[in-house]
Amino acid sequence: MSSDRLQQPDPHAFPTKQLTILAICRFSEPIAFNSILAYTYVMVTDLQGGDDTDASFYAGLLVSAYAAAEALTAIGWGALSDRYGRKPVVLFGLGGVALSSLIFGLATEYWVALLARFIGGALNGNVAVMQTMVAEMVKVPEHEPAAYATQPFVWTLGGIIGSAMGGFLAQPAVFYPSVFAADGLFGRYPYLLPNLVSVVAIALAIVQGALFLEETNPPREPRPDDALVFAAAADDDDERAPLCRREIPGADAVEPTFDLRRPEKPPAAPRTFNSTIVMVTVALVLVSYHQMAFGTLLPTHLLDRPARAPGRLDLVGGLGYTVHDVGVYLSVNGLLGLFVQGVVFPAFVGRVGVWASFAVNVALYPLAYLLMPFLSAAPRPLVAPGVYLSMALQSFFGIIALPCALILLKDATPDPRLLGRVNGLAMSACCLARTVSPPLVGSIYSARGSAAAWLSCAAVAAIGVAQLPWVPRKHVPDAELDGNLETAARKTASGLQDGGDRASPLVAE
Repeated sequence: MSSDRLQQPDPHAFPTKQLTILAICRFSEPIAFNSILAYTYVMVTDLQGGDDTDASFYAGLLVSAYAAAEALTAIGWGALSDRYGRKPVVLFGLGGVALSSLIFGLATEYWVALLARFIGGALNGNVAVMQTMVAEMVKVPEHEPAAYATQPFVWTLGGIIGSAMGGFLAQPAVFYPSVFAADGLFGRYPYLLPNLVSVVAIALAIVQGALFLEETNPPREPRPDDALVFAAAADDDDERAPLCRREIPGADAVEPTFDLRRPEKPPAAPRTFNSTIVMVTVALVLVSYHQMAFGTLLPTHLLDRPARAPGRLDLVGGLGYTVHDVGVYLSVNGLLGLFVQGVVFPAFVGRVGVWASFAVNVALYPLAYLLMPFLSAAPRPLVAPGVYLSMALQSFFGIIALPCALILLKDATPDPRLLGRVNGLAMSACCLARTVSPPLVGSIYSARGSAAAWLSCAAVAAIGVAQLPWVPRKHVPDAELDGNLETAARKTASGLQDGGDRASPLVAE
């Protein structure tokens, strides 16, 4: 036994240290991602020479480009992490985000900024790989709720800090002329400073990750029984038998006393994407779509001018708040998210259970969108509490449902070594939903008004409710895959080492 195995920590202990190190890596990403949200509209206008025509559309493309690139590459990064390990993929992904931020801050043309965002999403598969690492770090099911809450918690916290940082550090030569000269570096590149700060934060995360983050999926060393796995899956070929025996130390000295006849159809390897994985992924896509739509609709509806007088039902216009008011609402929304993730989620899921927590919150999710269209008819003092109630419901339902779905996804994965590509598929699909959601719900708002946009979110959430009966409580493998090939091969190897006293599980009855 190697010294590394002797020094491994208690597998039943909560992995506080490694989750903290991974959280620091995760924390740096939303700082970079969210820092652009505060100034994207102004940056697009500047890049267009002061013309704000369709600036909101092009600003939306900058936000969506990152998610679109992630959707295209997440499966590939997940598969690479399955084969070569999680840690190198995580560190490379962080490097990709840093490169993207630097190019974005130096962009003087719109297409360069758009390319930078696409590069950042394409080189970063961490949304799936980090979630996979959490699943591999946790060995006790009772620890899963608390562990799975760490990633969304640090994302929300980093998002709050990143948004504030972008707002205060963009255009420093304009807002802090005594410190930054108009003809200096930050005068020529007015959006470089927040991105440089993001690069520094990411670089620190890479260093601490390289030093302290432990690999959760180390490449396997070849084992003697691996040959039997391949032998079981091979055709009945006489030329394969001598090769397999040479790959097993001492196999030539063994005279088997049991029947070595092979079944007509050797057992097949477990399917990577079984029906449970598909159904949970569909549920994740639906939640991701209307959750992203909420994030797009909320500031638009708050800022949009009312189409009718206050106190009358307005199904077309908005609530007429100011940018300052919207900033306050979004900050409170972030704090609500932190509270639910850090305090409510572990206690709620620990008491109710994973599947029940997922099902209850998906079933209630449409309520989060049914209140907003009718707030215009409420007395003015009740409008703000109504907005906060809608935000609280959305935060609660989403923050409980999404991590629970990821736990269900992990439980349905037939082999732990496939977690990377399974999470990659799910996150790729979710990124695609988040890419489509903002422009689609914005088009509905423009064409049919605010109520139609909110009700479209409720409709998608209702589809998720209708899909619930197809999401199994617990994945049950196919009967023919009751014991996988690797287990069968190990038993066969044991039979060989025991001199053939036990019958091989690969022998047909």
